[in-house]
Amino acid sequence: MSTTADLLVLLRLKGLARTGTVDDGAIAALVADGRAEATRLGYRLTPAGRTEADLVWVGERARADAGRLAEIYRRFEAINAPFKALVADWQLRAGSPNDHSDQAYDSAVLARLDPLAAALDAILVDLTAAVPRMSRYSPAFTAARAALAAGQTRWFSGPMVDSVHTLWFELHEELIHLTGRTRAGEAAAGRAA
Repeated sequence: MSTTADLLVLLRLKGLARTGTVDDGAIAALVADGRAEATRLGYRLTPAGRTEADLVWVGERARADAGRLAEIYRRFEAINAPFKALVADWQLRAGSPNDHSDQAYDSAVLARLDPLAAALDAILVDLTAAVPRMSRYSPAFTAARAALAAGQTRWFSGPMVDSVHTLWFELHEELIHLTGRTRAGEAAAGRAA
């Protein structure tokens, strides 16, 4: 984390950061001024911290070109539905939980990630140019995909790591905020779960 804004948004997206996963000095400052609190499981934002994180997005939205952000979001929407289908096929097979015993099936599902990843990479270039703080996503997705390519399948949808699915969800959440939308509105429109 390079700035307080980065940390606020990260905590807003994740809901909770385990001890040792974020800069202890930076989190201590947020705790000291009442924007975060320590819990038994880690750190989370207080209502004041959540408000400040939301204001990061408001400020970025005000500084960015709204038309450019809307176009970036449209491009993301075009790959979001195929990605959600890919995740569903990874998690379920013929309506039952996928036990991942069929390596050929799993490989075929994961192969569908390649064209989506290429489209996402292009989106991230444009998004980072529009909102520089978003530069964290490109190396994070690259690292998750590299781990996945090395056979570490938890990096596809594992909830306890910055997996492809976790990062995708967080990116989607950021795009929703950056374009002035709400998750409830996007869910009602069928664009967010």
